[in-house]
This record gives sequence, structure tokens and C-alpha cells, in this order.
Amino acid sequence: MKLLFRICALVIGIAISFAAAEIGLRIFKPQTIGPVLYAHHPQLGAIHVPNQHGRRFHPGAYDYTYTNNSYGCRGAKEYGKIKGADIRILFLGDSTTYGVGVEDDETFVYRIEQILTGAGISVEAINAGCGGKGTDYSLKFLQVYGETLKPDLVILCFDGNDFYDNSESVYYGIDENGELYVKSLQDTFSAKKEFLRKIWLYDWLTAHSHVAGLLKQTAIKILLKKNKTPGGNKSKKAVISYPDQKNVYLNDKQKKETEILMVNLKREVETLGSRLFSFYIANKRSIELYRSSKELLLFEEASTDICRTHNIDYLSLTPFLSDSKEPISKLCFPLDEHFTPTSHLMVAGFMANKIAKIIKNE
Repeated sequence: MKLLFRICALVIGIAISFAAAEIGLRIFKPQTIGPVLYAHHPQLGAIHVPNQHGRRFHPGAYDYTYTNNSYGCRGAKEYGKIKGADIRILFLGDSTTYGVGVEDDETFVYRIEQILTGAGISVEAINAGCGGKGTDYSLKFLQVYGETLKPDLVILCFDGNDFYDNSESVYYGIDENGELYVKSLQDTFSAKKEFLRKIWLYDWLTAHSHVAGLLKQTAIKILLKKNKTPGGNKSKKAVISYPDQKNVYLNDKQKKETEILMVNLKREVETLGSRLFSFYIANKRSIELYRSSKELLLFEEASTDICRTHNIDYLSLTPFLSDSKEPISKLCFPLDEHFTPTSHLMVAGFMANKIAKIIKNE
């Protein structure tokens, strides 16, 4: 009887402590909360959880809801071999393309479809952006779903971070002849933690509890610190440095890896009978630099060089956003610098105008 009493007292004590901590965090130090974002796909690795509708809260930045379809693409609409419009456009990119921080109907991909449709151009736009992914994921996604989706136009939304993401070599290795070979995803981090996603209580707690959010973010920071590796050769000859940020650089190896991936992506698109066009996605640093000096970040210069060398049609969002009169605080969320609804709306009009010309062969 005493043992049962002690167990009950312990459980009640833990519950009271948890509730007190939860209330304290909600009032004084809110945490990032939201359901598990990624699921493991045997061919694509970490993808946005398919068929998920959730809410993501990031203190001091954003509070939004989102929907993923069965592919893990943004939005509830499903896509198959039968098109829902005359022209199908597939958007590939990272979290900015996906639309972190904004509602489903505020992403530039969604707005582009609305703008073009309103202009009398029959299109459907698929948002296959995936957070934390580079050109290697875009290539892999196209290899897995290209024959099913059969896009008429593929839009690659390239971000400077893609050089780093590509250098992690998650999906492909490069042999001595510069050819890609497929790597196994069985031992990746997303595969190892897939069991957590299937635990209902874990998913519920991360979606609703600020205590759970704090514990999760602490664990992530510890893991990132433990697994942190240098970005490559820091020799003076090999390194391309950001002019305005320390310890951020791009070396020749990373540039070559991205170049090989871009060439293979273009080849895959052409094999499908489609056309590839790339937009460079501006960020806070690129906008600030261009506004102050009319110069481009060296990441952007490197990606431009790759596109020009391999005849990949290309257009940057940096000059357009930089020339706007909107302050940075209106264009990018604080902390993680994702596009705000204002930026999504602005670039949607700019990109839609260019895409309309591509469709009309102007």
C-alpha cells in the first residue's frame, strides 16, 4: 500500500512540475513547437511527412499552418499522370520554396499558379520544395517521380546554401570519372529516427508542449555540435569567402559537386521532354550586399557561372528584391530569414511574368 502511495505521489509530483514548467515557458520563454516535420522515404530519405496538416510556431518569427499531400509536397492537392491543366510546372527547392512561415495559399508557388491562371494560362504548379535540401534532392525527386508527374516545365529554385547541402553527399557519390553513383539511405539519420515519428505521444508533445519543444531543441543543438564537420579545404586558393560573414565559405570541391549535379539535373529534365529554368533565391545577406554595393554574393556568382557554362536558363531574384523599397524586416523573417508573405507575393509576380514568357516562347 505504501509503495502504491509513493508511486502515485511521484506521478502527481511529476505532473505538477511539468505543468508548472509548461506554464512558465508559455508565459516567459515560448519555444518552437510543431508536429514531427520529416518522415523517411526509402528513396528520398527525409521528406515532409505525407498527408500531414499541422501548425508550426516559432517565437518571434511566425505562426502558420501547412498541408502536405501524399508526396510530401506543399498543399493538399494530389497529382498523378493525368494533368489538371494544359501545363504542369514542377518547382524544386528548399524551405523557402516550400514556404516555411507562411500559409499554403501564401507561398509564391501557389500564387504563381493563381496569377498565370488569372491571365488565361492553364497551369498547375507543384511545390516540391523540401527544407534543408539541395540540388541532389531535386535530382533524386525528379528521378523518383518524374515519369509519374511528367512536368512540362521544371523550375529549380537555387539557394546559396545548396552548395553546402550538396557537399554532404547524401544521395550520390562522385566517382573518379566525375559520374554520379547512388548511395544507400538505410543508415541515414532520418532512417534511424523514423521510429520516433510513429510514437503518437512524441508527435503530440512536440506539436503542443513548450517543455517538449525545449527538450527537442536542446537535443538537436547537442547533436549538431557533436556531428559538426568542417566544410572543406580552407586553403587560400580554394576558398571563396562571404565578404560579410566569418567562417562561411565555398571551396572548389563544393562548386564542382554542385556543377555535376546541375548537369545531371538538366539531363534528367530533358530526358522527360521538359525544360529547366533556374531562379536564384535571394536572402537577407544578398539583398543587403546588393543594396549597398550592387555586388552579388560569391555564392550567387558561382551558381551563375555554372548556369552560363552549361546553358541553363537562369534569373536572379536578388536585384528585384533589392530594388524594392521594402525594408529587410518586411522581406525576411527574423532568426531564420525565410521569406515573409510580402516577399512571397512580390516574387510571385516577378517569377510569374518570366514563366509566362517561357511558356509563350517569348
